[in-house]
Amino acid sequence: MYKKITHSFMAFITVASALMASYTLAASLEQVNSFGENPSDLDMYLYIPETMSENAPLLVAVHYCTGSGPAFFSGSQFATLADKYGFAVIYPSVTRASKCFDVASPEALTRNGGSDPLAIMSMVDYVLANYDINADEIFVTGVSSGAMMTNVLLALYPDVFKAGVVFAGVPYTCFATGGDSEWNGTCSSGNLIRTADQWGDAVRDANPNYTGPWPRIQLWHGTEDTILHYNNFGEEIKQWTNTHSISDNPVLVDSPESNWTRTRYGNDSDTAPVEAISLQGVPHNLPVNAAAAIRFMGLDKNEPKLHDAGQCNWYGTIYPLCLSQTSGWGYEADRSCIGEDTCASLAEPYGIVPSEPTPTPEVTPTPEVTPTPEVTPTPEVTPTPEVTPTPEVTPTPEVTPTPEVTPTPEVTPAPGEAEKACEYKISNDWGNGFTAAITITNTGSAASKAWTVSWSYEGGAEVSKLWNAKLSSSAPYTASSLSWNATLQPGQSASFGFQGTKPEGAAEIPTLSCE
Repeated sequence: MYKKITHSFMAFITVASALMASYTLAASLEQVNSFGENPSDLDMYLYIPETMSENAPLLVAVHYCTGSGPAFFSGSQFATLADKYGFAVIYPSVTRASKCFDVASPEALTRNGGSDPLAIMSMVDYVLANYDINADEIFVTGVSSGAMMTNVLLALYPDVFKAGVVFAGVPYTCFATGGDSEWNGTCSSGNLIRTADQWGDAVRDANPNYTGPWPRIQLWHGTEDTILHYNNFGEEIKQWTNTHSISDNPVLVDSPESNWTRTRYGNDSDTAPVEAISLQGVPHNLPVNAAAAIRFMGLDKNEPKLHDAGQCNWYGTIYPLCLSQTSGWGYEADRSCIGEDTCASLAEPYGIVPSEPTPTPEVTPTPEVTPTPEVTPTPEVTPTPEVTPTPEVTPTPEVTPTPEVTPTPEVTPAPGEAEKACEYKISNDWGNGFTAAITITNTGSAASKAWTVSWSYEGGAEVSKLWNAKLSSSAPYTASSLSWNATLQPGQSASFGFQGTKPEGAAEIPTLSCE
């Protein structure tokens, strides 16, 4: 049994959620402080959209190494799609220094054995106990480290997860180390090759008494991946086709996009047991196609009606009222909006547009209270283009809003400026090697559409591998945003990580330049 908790709102996430440009609703990302057994001290973040349907589906979205739940929330489209289709989303968040999920220890690879998978299952149980969730509609997806965790969760808990989508992962048990190490170099380099039966047995042995259906799975991998080698893509296909007792010869091969090769196994439908998309020429930093992922999982079947907050007549121009704020200007669903309080402060005939004037049953005139002509609604008093203010009711300078609330000549709020701050952190330091991460934060008052970070080392260190950004030069190094983590709303952050070599001694922290 789980006890109801008090949710604490993360300030930056609340602001960022309110300012997201697409399908933004009033819902915010919440941190759940107590959700049950948590042996590895994960943080739990939860997104419950205002459009959540009754008996709603649940998605677990698992972040990459160096990432976090809030970063994956703001850097992917799963929350936006949750708003549109009415499902809930859990964002687990690693607190250990590496920011990588444990997919290597014996505890993590055993059902109910402990570590991160058990903590994530506690999160699922918490949401099931406290929200109107369909226990037969639970799904999981992840990127890189989160993709590996997706494979682990599907293997350990096939009775819980209906389907999953893996972006650049490895098979279940491939990363096993049997000790304290988080990294399995043999697996990551693509040199751990097994038969389909061996991979399938690993999944079946995790649940020897399980006789139910196995989760459907969609796999994505770039052919130029050097972080988690492309060979792992084929090993995953062998594992899950064998688990489903189907042939690893595809029944469908096509190319929905120019650099895609899509294969389906078991059948050629949109609900094939195993679907795999190979991305030609793409490295580990592959695009996260959230729309394709939720389509495969079937989360796009329910499209609830979005709440209509109303309209504002802003000096003759009609704007929607904001759903996520009550004052000032905002930007929601790809258009400007006005807070209700700001709109209500306008002098007549401007302000909040009345709803349809059709009388409700409560105010329908009875014979005893038949309205006089003076109060009978007529077309003349219905707001129409014909009642555009005459010169006599044009606001005088005395009632013109102050510059703080007057829109720009385009009547769109002034965009402000996007400013960025960067932070360099060393996550691991050994002998002649190190791993580090750089976090970029938008400290300005407007959205940033892209970011670039430059740095150089004075002591001879070199970057050998980089993920979650595009490396375009070296010595000095320049890394830039990818399509899925480029946009940063005010207060939002993005991170990328890298591995490097260095002379003996402490790893150097260089000076950063971010734009």
